[in-house]
Amino acid sequence: MIDQKLIELMIILLLFSISISIGLKQYNMEKYKAIMTTVYFILLLIVSFFISNIYSKNIIPFINNNLEFLMAIIGMFILYTGFRFLLEFKNKKETSYLKSESKKNSLKEKITNNLSLPLLLIGAYFGILINLIYVAPVIWMSVFELGLICSITSFIMIISIYLILSNFLKVKSYIYNETIGIFLILSGIYYLIVYTFIPNFQSSLTDKMSPLTLPEINMMITILIIAVIAIVIGFFIKKSKKLKNLL
Repeated sequence: MIDQKLIELMIILLLFSISISIGLKQYNMEKYKAIMTTVYFILLLIVSFFISNIYSKNIIPFINNNLEFLMAIIGMFILYTGFRFLLEFKNKKETSYLKSESKKNSLKEKITNNLSLPLLLIGAYFGILINLIYVAPVIWMSVFELGLICSITSFIMIISIYLILSNFLKVKSYIYNETIGIFLILSGIYYLIVYTFIPNFQSSLTDKMSPLTLPEINMMITILIIAVIAIVIGFFIKKSKKLKNLL
């Protein structure tokens, strides 16, 4: 029987691989650049798995004790990245009508309008790394051994999906722009539900608590952090005209 944690790792690997493939297609990257970006991403993962394997005695306990909190941060980061993709798409769509031939975008604007893919790669990197370090000891494998298998699998999935989208599915570019944003938003919500709300809900059902017993401190901290971040995001959405128009 396949361990539940291994299934969760496979789902995360699949979700991030699909996200990166659509993200590469959304940026209209050449096949060579898309493949090289994927290669660099996979090599960074493999090197990180190798280093984590050396210091596994220190890293594994930290990940085990803070998995839900770390994945809650990843979930909110991916959620933000999804909105970022939608916002960039809206900005590029508007500037395509307004820009003139004599006016060039500044370096700051170019970076700001092309930040979503790097954010996605960062979120995918930490999401895969954290979950794999957590799962490896559960299925009695070394971090590097399992990491090598998952890295090769992810590379094959990313390149395969990207080539399918590029060569076999002729879809208009704006559909990719909207799809990747919505897909990442749903993925971020999935991470928050699976790693934040479900574990705390299960622990509250299994723990024998008297009516005067206070909730688990980790649950209270997680809810407080999410509430604060939600308030901050809501404040900026209220103040930002671009986000108002986006939503």
